[in-house]
Amino acid sequence: MSSSSDFVRHRNNRASVPLSDALGALAFFVDAVSATGTAIHRGIVRALNALHRGIAFRRTVSTLSSLDDRTLRDIGITRADITRVAEEACECWK
Repeated sequence: MSSSSDFVRHRNNRASVPLSDALGALAFFVDAVSATGTAIHRGIVRALNALHRGIAFRRTVSTLSSLDDRTLRDIGITRADITRVAEEACECWK
């Protein structure tokens, strides 16, 4: 028979679960929560990065669209290139 310190005791003082099993279950739970927390963290970071890229894309399109045709020609693009240029500029943040 095991000693009383080897068991987790309930309110009614009955030994029901071996302490080693309870600690193993707790360790498994902590690992699962840590893995889930990491996955959630990665998901949040990805979502924020996507949001940042979207904002940067819209800002780039807006800025380039506000330039006149001569200025766009000076930097080597046309109005038709604005979306492509903005997409390429924002690709580096993926």
